[in-house]
Amino acid sequence: MIKNFLNKILIQKNSSKSNPQDPVAFYVQKIIASNSPEANLPLTINEATFTVIDTETTGLDKKKDDILSIAAVKVKNIKIIDIYNVFVDAGVKIPEESIKFHGILDKDLKNKPKINEILPDFIRFIGNSIIIGHHIKFDIEMINKYINKYFSVKLNNFLIDTGQLYNFISSNEGNVSLDFLMEFYNVKCEEENRHSAIGDAIATAEVFIKIITNFKDKFKTIDDFYHNSLIKKV
Repeated sequence: MIKNFLNKILIQKNSSKSNPQDPVAFYVQKIIASNSPEANLPLTINEATFTVIDTETTGLDKKKDDILSIAAVKVKNIKIIDIYNVFVDAGVKIPEESIKFHGILDKDLKNKPKINEILPDFIRFIGNSIIIGHHIKFDIEMINKYINKYFSVKLNNFLIDTGQLYNFISSNEGNVSLDFLMEFYNVKCEEENRHSAIGDAIATAEVFIKIITNFKDKFKTIDDFYHNSLIKKV
């Protein structure tokens, strides 16, 4: 479907007198420009679409480090409905210290796509949904670094951080880990999947589902998150 869409854009571009433009960049920009995060505000929790995101990277330096894998888990009607998971050839040797954390080896990324090749499908998968994540700011800043680099635009979705959400409903002021939330809400994750993008995304999705299920009286619509300062714009 994407290929056909891009072919149409390419034909239009070649027949136009306007400045030439990369059709893939045009496709990405069109998706993001069509997003309207505020349109989610009146939606009920069941009506809204959420996308839980997690990445694995070569390190924690947002300027210098690279993405090795991205996973996204789509939630609607308070259940998981779709999954996106991809490994990325970053074109660099993976540092030993990061391998100890996520277990991704150089050989695992052999013949995998480059980041600019997977981003259009990833962006299409997210669409206008509300992005969820644990310490999500880091993941989004890493992803937006590449979207801006290759397509001159950035995601503009609403964000909800599960750590901040837990702090709000529990009146906690400290920094909570995903492991803590998994134990607190009895969410299981196979040991070999913990600290993988897809394993952590699924675990975070299940934590999020349990929070909004347990506090349905507090969060009836997306606007309830907004008025409690639990939603931020990317």
